[in-house]
Amino acid sequence: NELGRLNDISRPCRTCTNGEEDSPYYGSTHCGSSERTILMELYSLLNGDDWARNEYWMDDNTPICKWQGVGCKEGGVDADEGVVSLSLAQNKMDGGEGTNMFSPLFWQLPHLKELDIKDNNVRLNFDEIGLAKKIQTLAVSTNGITDISGISAATNLKELHLTDNGIDMPLENTELLDMTWLQKLFISYNSFRGTLPSRIGEMTNLKEFWCYKNKLQGQL
Repeated sequence: NELGRLNDISRPCRTCTNGEEDSPYYGSTHCGSSERTILMELYSLLNGDDWARNEYWMDDNTPICKWQGVGCKEGGVDADEGVVSLSLAQNKMDGGEGTNMFSPLFWQLPHLKELDIKDNNVRLNFDEIGLAKKIQTLAVSTNGITDISGISAATNLKELHLTDNGIDMPLENTELLDMTWLQKLFISYNSFRGTLPSRIGEMTNLKEFWCYKNKLQGQL
C-alpha cells in the first residue's frame, strides 16, 4: 500500500531490477523509489509549481523517466529508476536565499551522469558532491553560486560550466586546479582574479578552457 506494506496477496511485492542499489530501504513503494523521493523533494524545495516546464512531475501514475527533463538509462521512459541526466536549464527553479537543503539531493541520485540547471536560481554547494560517483557533466552557470569548495571531490567529472556566477577569489586558491581530469572548463563572467597560474599546464586532459571577463592577467 502507500506505506510500503503488503496487505493484499493479489498485489505481491516485487524484486527491483538492481536490488538494493535501486531500493535500499524497507517499505519502499516503487522500484527506484529512492530516486522518485529525491526528485519529489527537489521539486518541493525548488518551487516546482512555478517552473517553466514541469510536465508529469509529482504524478504518481507516471514513471519518473517520463517527467520533464529527466533522462534515464538507455533512453527509456517507462521506468521508475535509473536517472542518468537532469536537463532543467532556464526553468525558473528557485532555491531561495535561506538554508541550502537541496544540494545533497542532486548528489544522491546514484546513476546521475549529467546535471544541467543553467540559468536558474539554484545556489548549489558541493560539500557532498563526492557521493555522485558517476557525474561527468555539470552545467550550473548563472545560478548565483559564490562558493565552489568541495567540488574537486567529483573525480569523474569531465565537463564543468561555472560561467556567470558570483565567484570572487584568486584562481590560484581554487580547487579547480586540482581537477586534472577535467576536459572542458568554463569560468567566464565571474570575478576570479590574479595571475593565470602555471599549474593550469598540469591539467593535461583539458581541451577547452574559457576564462574571459574575469580579473585575470598573464599568459598561459
